[in-house]
Amino acid sequence: MNICGVIPIRFESRRFPGKGLAKLQGKEIVLHVFERARQYRRFSRLLVATDSPEIADLIEKHQGEVFFSDQPFRNGSERVAAAIADIECDICINIQGDEVFITPEVLDRAVQVLERRPELQIATAVFPIDNGTDLADRNLVKVKVDNSGTVTAFSRDPINAGDRENHGHVGIYAYRKPFLLKFARLQPTAGEIEQSLEQLRIIEHGFSIGAAILPQPLMAINSPADLVQAEKLLAGEKGS
Repeated sequence: MNICGVIPIRFESRRFPGKGLAKLQGKEIVLHVFERARQYRRFSRLLVATDSPEIADLIEKHQGEVFFSDQPFRNGSERVAAAIADIECDICINIQGDEVFITPEVLDRAVQVLERRPELQIATAVFPIDNGTDLADRNLVKVKVDNSGTVTAFSRDPINAGDRENHGHVGIYAYRKPFLLKFARLQPTAGEIEQSLEQLRIIEHGFSIGAAILPQPLMAINSPADLVQAEKLLAGEKGS
């Protein structure tokens, strides 16, 4: 199976402008994500899709492939669809540019969902939410997964707060290529617009998303304050 990866990242992130170039342990956030993603040996190609000349230059200096476009895409998956339109692949993984703790194992878990379940066109990854986590934090996207491993809801608000139906969302999507191109042509939906969650377009158009359930949380960088915690976690990785 031919698998490619794309890291979509625009410079003017709504909640954290310039996030991709913010430094974490002296290295740009987007570079952390790129270096971790390229450890996944099943990728035939890995691209960074961006509207930023600075990000493009940084990735090219590290021998990476760039898809550059200043077109105002509505979300990351639309940018990814444009990046792989002329690339031959069966599955494309959209790896959001703030997933600094992504691993090849997490990427492969999402791919395995599509390999096990041929009826699905897209898979993502979720993790158990710690008891001490603030479910009211709208930067943490909550996910409800049914007994078959299919996502039934995404929300920035708590889903059935207080029970075990809340999972946290990891910013990766493994798409079958034809569906990714179809997604980019679908009309945005009310929930997508209201919650600013591109994945709601898929559910609200009647398509199913499979979930790879991870054994532990995976942190992303959603705000400048997250950099402090990420520094500690990275230091712990190096010390272990």
